[in-house]
Amino acid sequence: MRVTIKAAGKAPQEVRDYLEAKGLKPSWRWDEVWQEEHAECFTVAKAMSAAVLETLRDAVNKAIEDGRSFGEFKRRLPDVLAALGWWGVQTVINPDGDEEKVELGTPRRLKTIFVTNARVARAVGQWDRIQRTKKTRPWLMYELGPSMRHRPEHEALVGTILSGDDSFWSTHFPPNGWGCKCRVRQLSNREAEDRGGESEQPEIEIIESPGPDGEPVSHPKGVDPEWAYN
Repeated sequence: MRVTIKAAGKAPQEVRDYLEAKGLKPSWRWDEVWQEEHAECFTVAKAMSAAVLETLRDAVNKAIEDGRSFGEFKRRLPDVLAALGWWGVQTVINPDGDEEKVELGTPRRLKTIFVTNARVARAVGQWDRIQRTKKTRPWLMYELGPSMRHRPEHEALVGTILSGDDSFWSTHFPPNGWGCKCRVRQLSNREAEDRGGESEQPEIEIIESPGPDGEPVSHPKGVDPEWAYN
């Protein structure tokens, strides 16, 4: 069965404002732009040219704003990116001044760029709405998304109900990793009570993984280190 990946319908104003405010951040490695920096900067690993970054950002933003499918998003991009020299495997000069053969634009990378930015933008928009409406809907409930397989640590959180102000959401507001489709549902007091009320704090194991420049960073197990922030 073929599944059409879409940006989930026309974007609300909160999402549009977020996308329009993002600047450009050239980077060679994915971890050169870390956690909260992504909230302010659009970046793609090995996209060092402002023209390439701007092309990708504008295409992503337009697709998300209009609710376009991934097929529509990628239709003309390969030709445009190839004309800019950013497609396929190329030999380029890395930041150290050495020649290096690297993979630049590919259909797989375009899918990652599209899906990741669409999910994050929607999460930003939802968080803004949560902050505006938390007086009447103060609770958040963790839910799984439509993935075929889920991380065990995410499955263990299903049904967790905590205040939207709880520090749990500072690391666990989804998406919580590459490919994560988890989501939260905002609840009123009555809806939370109907589902058993506030949960006990989930047992979270903190582990360390390599972060920027190989330095260890602490993060909850099951949450990719680069995603362990709200």
